[in-house]
Amino acid sequence: APVAMPTVALAAQMAPKGELVKERDLVSAELRVTDGLAEDGWQRFVLHLSVRQGWHLNANPASDEFLVPTRLAGELRSVVYPEGRPLELGFARQELQVYDGEIVIEGEVAKSQSGIELTFQACDDRRCLPPETRELSLPGQSEAETSD
Repeated sequence: APVAMPTVALAAQMAPKGELVKERDLVSAELRVTDGLAEDGWQRFVLHLSVRQGWHLNANPASDEFLVPTRLAGELRSVVYPEGRPLELGFARQELQVYDGEIVIEGEVAKSQSGIELTFQACDDRRCLPPETRELSLPGQSEAETSD
């Protein structure tokens, strides 16, 4: 007899047309820094995120404690997350605050950092994919610049 393939695990990551969903295809990130450093060794950054149509990320702060907020980590300060937009989903008790489309996060990063860590969870109106963390390299950083 043919062996039945477990479809439950695959279904959680299948797109409506049946193709596998790849998180990297859902969210693109572009990190930019301003020219020059402040006197105290900090540099302004701007992170542009683009979320594929039909998908969203949880805002920061997240609407509920079990949701994974979009967040940055590293030696950062003055990070400004945009306000989320309200989204009503059938499974949620309340409207959720989400990011979709184009998102801009700004802040300052220490000169000693070679990158910024981005964590997010991509969701559509029926399910959420596992959280993903990406290491985003700062443009113009080299080993010599980050080792002192």
